[in-house]
Amino acid sequence: MPDAILPRPAVPAAALALLLPLLLAACGEQRARPERAGPPGSADQVRHPSNEDPRPTLTPDLLDAYVRGMEEEIALMDASGSHFIPLSKYDEQGLQVAATADLPLPEYRGLRQKVNDVLYAHMMHERYAGADGQARLDRLEPHKREHALEVLANEPFATLSAAERSAVQARLDTLRDTYDRYMRIAAIAD
Repeated sequence: MPDAILPRPAVPAAALALLLPLLLAACGEQRARPERAGPPGSADQVRHPSNEDPRPTLTPDLLDAYVRGMEEEIALMDASGSHFIPLSKYDEQGLQVAATADLPLPEYRGLRQKVNDVLYAHMMHERYAGADGQARLDRLEPHKREHALEVLANEPFATLSAAERSAVQARLDTLRDTYDRYMRIAAIAD
């Protein structure tokens, strides 16, 4: 059969919104397991090593790096027909994405996670705003509604400093466009 590009199936927006946490985990978000640090019962019995990806302070330059990296992820996913790019130091494509962003891979992953968390919350607030949004929320399955309500309980930019908020809001249209295009490719309907 000749190589052909098959159209991707349409994915409902609700599926996109609810699958983001799973996609982010599959795309390189790796949490460290607690290690034993002291005798059982002691206050320092379990410690959490700090090998999580660094979460940088968002600046205009870092937001530009985020867009470059995400655009490279989108291009690689389009070229391969894949739904994600492994952001691993053992994967050539992940290293290529980080190089395009002009950041070390752990810093890119931390930046990507921080920005995606904010953009996800922003998207959820838009989706469930007003009477139409409330009706949409009411139709969700109970576990999906519970998740949506948790996200909606906080303002989308609540985790950002005033300077970070200004930087994100100044580029919000570009950031959301890139994020939305990524999600259209990355989300897999459940």
